[in-house]
Amino acid sequence: MDARVASQDSSPAVLVRLEQVEHLYQGRIRILGPVDLDIREGEFLSLVGPSGCGKSTLLRIVAGILPPSRGAVWVGDRPLKGANRRAAMVFQSFALFPWLTVVDNVAIGLEARGMGLRERLKKSEKYLALVGLSGYERAFPKELSRG
Repeated sequence: MDARVASQDSSPAVLVRLEQVEHLYQGRIRILGPVDLDIREGEFLSLVGPSGCGKSTLLRIVAGILPPSRGAVWVGDRPLKGANRRAAMVFQSFALFPWLTVVDNVAIGLEARGMGLRERLKKSEKYLALVGLSGYERAFPKELSRG
């Protein structure tokens, strides 16, 4: 399967494909699925539903944080094995380390990928600038507005 190749009808390429994805709690209680879903290049997608319906579980599966109990996830033309390096999650509640500065909190994920100190600080400062936090790199999370 080559999910990145656009179909003959010139649809945008499929970036992520879920095929019959299910998640079972304790191997027997279905929490999610089966789900078939194509996420295409340039598409804006919202997951909407009541608490407990499986939205976060689905996102964790797409991010590679949680493997599906059944089915397959494809990223481009490859089956997802482990973390999806093309996906990121922003949690509803803060997941910051209060003892680290803002720039160090941003850089910690890059450190986990083995990136050198100079490169991860440069990249982190770039992303802080994108969200309007230039000048706050050395602040601590408690010193920022929650907005």
